[in-house]
Formats: sequence, structure tokens, C-alpha cells
Amino acid sequence: QETEDTHVILTPTRSDAQQQSSSTSSFMTNLLNPITDPGLESLFTIGSTTVTPIPSPQSTMTPSIMLTFTSASQLPTPPTQITSLDLQSILTFASVFRFEDRVKSLEDNFSNIPGIVNQYMHQQMPEVVREAVQTQTTQLQDSIQRENDESRIEEAVNAQLEAKVLTRSSHSSRTSYAVGLLICLKWN
Repeated sequence: QETEDTHVILTPTRSDAQQQSSSTSSFMTNLLNPITDPGLESLFTIGSTTVTPIPSPQSTMTPSIMLTFTSASQLPTPPTQITSLDLQSILTFASVFRFEDRVKSLEDNFSNIPGIVNQYMHQQMPEVVREAVQTQTTQLQDSIQRENDESRIEEAVNAQLEAKVLTRSSHSSRTSYAVGLLICLKWN
């Protein structure tokens, strides 16, 4: 038993949009898979082939059902051939999304960062140094003022103590003189 295998070609007949889609699809197929060798081209042409089934060694197997489609005798219209294709005119991923421009822009922005930091440091550093010096100066002045205040307080306390000691010693000498005089008078 021999079965003839044929190729089925469906031709759209409904609307122009489908024909345009089919034409575009054929265009893309030819663009992606160009056939330049006439020997290879003959392999892709429509034709019939004969398939001989392999005899089954077991008699209990049921034969498989094979469906055959026959196509109309209408040959498909060949796709429009483009004579030349300028590869530079085809948009690439990079050109569509301007990838190179964006990378260049990022590189420029990143290369500007050290300059921006230096400029900031030159503008801000004198202010920071001035504030640090001012803070240190204020702390030193406060420390010196405390030492001076402590010294003055110490001097004042010493002066007051001296005055009290002198006053007591003078009173104490008068008191001891008066006590001595009284004792002498009582004994006499």
C-alpha cells in the first residue's frame, strides 16, 4: 500500500489585511532564510513524494489511519523578491533605544562627580575649618576664664581668711591681755 504525501497551501481570500500579513510573512521568511543555491531551491518547491509503509511483523496490530489531503491545482504566487538590502538601514536594538547615547551620558555624569566633590570641598572646607577653629577657641576661652575665675575666687577667699585670722588674732591678743590683767588684779 502506497500513500502519496502532498503539501497543502492555504490562500487567504477574505480581506486585504490578511493578504498583507501573508505578504509580510513571506517577505520576512525570505529575508531571514534566503535561498541562493538553485539546488537547494528545488528542495523547497512543492511536490509529491511517495511513502512506503513498513510491514508489521505482528499480525495482531491494527493499521494506523492516514489522512491524505489534496490541494487545489492552484500554485501560490511567489513572494516579491527584494533585489538588495542595506544592512545599515535596519534599526538595531542599540539605535532604537539610543543605548550608546544613554551610556555616554551616564559616563559623562559619573566623570563629573569628582569635580563636583572637589568644588564642594573647596567651598565648604573653609567654612568647616572656620567653625572648628571657632569652637576650639570658644572652648579654650571658657577654660581660661574658669581658671581665672577660680584663681580670683581663691585669692578672694584667702584675703577674707587672712582678714578674719588677723582680726581674731588681734582680738585674741586683746582678750588674752584682758584676761591676764583680770587675773593679776584678782591675785593682788
